[in-house]
Amino acid sequence: MKSKPDAAAPQRNVDAGAQPWMLVETLHQDRATLVSLGGRLREMSSLPRAVRSTVGGRSSAQVWAEVARSIDVVREHAASRDVTIPTGSGRTRVVLHPVVGPSGAVHGIALWVGDAESAVPQRPEDALAVTFESERRAFVVDADCLRALATDLPSDIRTSFTSPEVFRKIDVDDAVGAIGALLQPAPDDGATWTGLASTTHLPGVSRLDLVFTADDDGSTWRGLVHAVESETVAQPRLETAAFAALGQVSPQMALVLMDVTHNRLIRWLTDPVPQIQWKGIVDDRDTPHPDDVTRIFAAASGMYAGTETSTSVDGIRLRRIGGGWTVVDARAALLPREKSSPRLMLVQMTVVGHTDDPDPVPVDDTGHPSLLD
Repeated sequence: MKSKPDAAAPQRNVDAGAQPWMLVETLHQDRATLVSLGGRLREMSSLPRAVRSTVGGRSSAQVWAEVARSIDVVREHAASRDVTIPTGSGRTRVVLHPVVGPSGAVHGIALWVGDAESAVPQRPEDALAVTFESERRAFVVDADCLRALATDLPSDIRTSFTSPEVFRKIDVDDAVGAIGALLQPAPDDGATWTGLASTTHLPGVSRLDLVFTADDDGSTWRGLVHAVESETVAQPRLETAAFAALGQVSPQMALVLMDVTHNRLIRWLTDPVPQIQWKGIVDDRDTPHPDDVTRIFAAASGMYAGTETSTSVDGIRLRRIGGGWTVVDARAALLPREKSSPRLMLVQMTVVGHTDDPDPVPVDDTGHPSLLD
């Protein structure tokens, strides 16, 4: 039996009007903007204005100064912070929890600011720090951050995912815009792409907001993905709609968008060729047989140089899950692009057979270098 509360003890005010949690993106060292307020989308809006609006009155500037100072501390130490400061005739509490990326950098901060006598509402676990590695064309997450969002995950959970895996789980409203931004050859320091996406693979979540910012050398993009309450569905660009239509009218074809420079799969437009051990899922070996890799890169070199707009390679052996090879004929066409955009090609794969040729590639092989090397 629970004892009655001490009448003399101060009681926490748990009311429906309690201040909501904010989510702040801290993807660039010189920036901290508001992306969510109480689960509602805020498109990188002013954080000082949001804090001052929350506090109000003469103490708002004082509270913002503490919030700014606390954000710097959390960024430096990647640890939670809880501080209470006197404000006027009362006290204001500032609570911060970092959203940490795979390299240990703080990609975002969950922030609560309110009356120190009020109960802090339960913090939503709805944000994930992500890093996109440009060279590998892979999305990487922190295992602990992933476990905070999903229960019953295995101890040997994967933390690196290929682009096709991600784009099959998350339907980005402007997929072409996202791909064009993340694959651009030399993004400026602080270059940022934001967009909305839908998913049916996260219980209770239908809409996601994605924010990605390039680091200073362009080798990685730091990202923050979080659930939002939004009914907005952006009208897809013409190219995005065309890709979706291709997948719908040609279900018998395996169509995929590929990066010319690295010969990496980016996004399947139909179901993929089945039972293939794609590069980056189990290990980093190239998926095709090494003899066929040489032929593929030779064929793609003309499109990379701009001297050809299409090519074909027949008899490509793709490594099967469990051993052996699936043989496909491939036809590729270069997509139109602006000067600073990545070179992308649309590839059609047709299964023509299977073979049990021996696999000469050791499992620790990292594959053929890109056309840049």
